[in-house]
Amino acid sequence: MVWHECRWPSISIFNQPRRNSSSLQRNRYSTHYQVCDATTGGKIAVMVGLPERFAIEAEPREIEGEWIWGGFRFWLGDRQVGEWKDAAALQLCYGWLKRFCEHPPDCVEPRAAHSTSEQVFRLIVEPVMGPDAVADPAKQPLPFAYERFHISHLGMSSFDSYIIVLLKDAVGNERCLWRRHNDTTIYDQWLNPDEMERVACEFCKEFARINISESPT
Repeated sequence: MVWHECRWPSISIFNQPRRNSSSLQRNRYSTHYQVCDATTGGKIAVMVGLPERFAIEAEPREIEGEWIWGGFRFWLGDRQVGEWKDAAALQLCYGWLKRFCEHPPDCVEPRAAHSTSEQVFRLIVEPVMGPDAVADPAKQPLPFAYERFHISHLGMSSFDSYIIVLLKDAVGNERCLWRRHNDTTIYDQWLNPDEMERVACEFCKEFARINISESPT
């Protein structure tokens, strides 16, 4: 499928005031643009947040019945996280993000949050998916590590090649760490208390308002 997008040349416009055009609406925290292809059924792409801190972007590219397929990614510290060329099921990404907003995981772990990136992965990644993984989640160094800290499921197939975890310190500051499965380089980004949840909630509100009339179940 060949597609083209009506889009601005730079994401730096997040610091400019709102203005409207036939293909673009934007303000400080949210941006909409329309993909110019008949297969998108007029669906609008959405980015919410500040890419230099944390943002979520979804771009519809193909419609099959009630399903919307397209690109999905996180922006963390101006780094793209996610396979942007992958065709992810965007309503399922929306559904997981909505659950994340409504029922945030208990990821407060002050000592781990301020450990080195390698120590964090040894505590909450290797016991879940390493060669010596602990089968009983209650017996992991930090019990139920997958349920509490892992958030790769939020991006569905777009995040299949990534490990992404989220921790909070004692005052709620958030630390997101990630790496690719086939890479040893770990990246991390500190965020304000509840910043990821606020951006996710605003993304869900905007994406649903613009693109979803009734989600498949």
